[in-house]
Amino acid sequence: MDAVMHGRSLRGPGTSDPAALRAQARGKVQQFEELFVQQMVGALRQSAGFGDEDGGLFGSGPGADTYAQWFDQNLAHEVSRSGHVGIADVLMRDLERNHEIPPLPRPVPRTAAPVRRGAVDVAA
Repeated sequence: MDAVMHGRSLRGPGTSDPAALRAQARGKVQQFEELFVQQMVGALRQSAGFGDEDGGLFGSGPGADTYAQWFDQNLAHEVSRSGHVGIADVLMRDLERNHEIPPLPRPVPRTAAPVRRGAVDVAA
């Protein structure tokens, strides 16, 4: 993703394996999605005002900000990992469309093999 943001291609010297390029790109877009979700979770937690009279969801004592950051990171990781956000998928399609990564190989259509029953071939 940072290669794209800086105007460089993900294809560098020695990275001609399409599967490796796709895996590298998938890792980058997953990181981006997780960071994006983390920012949303943090903003939601702060704006919701859970327990404002007690200092928020994690109190106001020492380490409260550390717990809040840990909560945001872990919740974002789990939400992003669930695959229901979809930002990473959209970014992967965009990278394919812009020829930054090779497209997925098209599935080969399976044809039904004829089944032999006696002397007559019958399509399965």
